[in-house]
Amino acid sequence: MIKICCVIPARVNSSRLNKKLLKRINGEYLIEYVRKRVLKAINNKHVFVATADKEIFKIIKKNNGNLITTNKSHRDGTSRVSEAIEKLDYSHVIIVQGDEPFISAKLLKVFKSKIKNNPKIKCWNYISVLNNKRELDDENTVKCTISKNDIIKDAFRLNKKKYKKIYKLQGVFAFEKNFLLNLHNITNNKRQKNEKIEQLRIILSKYKIKAIVGDEDYISVNTYTDLTKVKKLLKFKKNEFK
Repeated sequence: MIKICCVIPARVNSSRLNKKLLKRINGEYLIEYVRKRVLKAINNKHVFVATADKEIFKIIKKNNGNLITTNKSHRDGTSRVSEAIEKLDYSHVIIVQGDEPFISAKLLKVFKSKIKNNPKIKCWNYISVLNNKRELDDENTVKCTISKNDIIKDAFRLNKKKYKKIYKLQGVFAFEKNFLLNLHNITNNKRQKNEKIEQLRIILSKYKIKAIVGDEDYISVNTYTDLTKVKKLLKFKKNEFK
């Protein structure tokens, strides 16, 4: 039976913008803003925030969100989600990063539909066409290429001009539960460690990531500049959750 949940991995410390999930946009903490966006597509009882930090725990608890306390020593969000879902009764999990304030109900519904129609696919990742020259040259923007059948072939940070069509690798993906629980068995590789791209662990193994290609380009909050831009774009949506 196909049962889908959404987990938002969250931690206070971040390298490029300290305590970014505790920054406020439209009066909400960023982590809570993202959670409320997810609730537009997925029922609250199937949405969880996985964290080891008391600050985030208090915010989500105050807003009646579902919490899963995890170990502090996770190397990435995927690892944290793996611990979080181990004892949950779901077949698949959609992972939304806590710094994705523009995540849409439309996209999350597409993920749910794709999973239900193709339950044997182990891993999905949302990508969008990348034509912005600034982002093409920005190492903070993770890029990728795909095959004719929408399998992600490569992921990278530096602009690789040898590729004719480059996509933006977005921070929304999904896993079949058992595959995620066994992901630690896939050997780490040098490129993954050097470029800090979680997906390279799978891409450079015998497994595949199926791309969901769309035209929604999400701005993640990685730097103070991103935060400022997000606040400007959302200044007219102050009552969107009421």
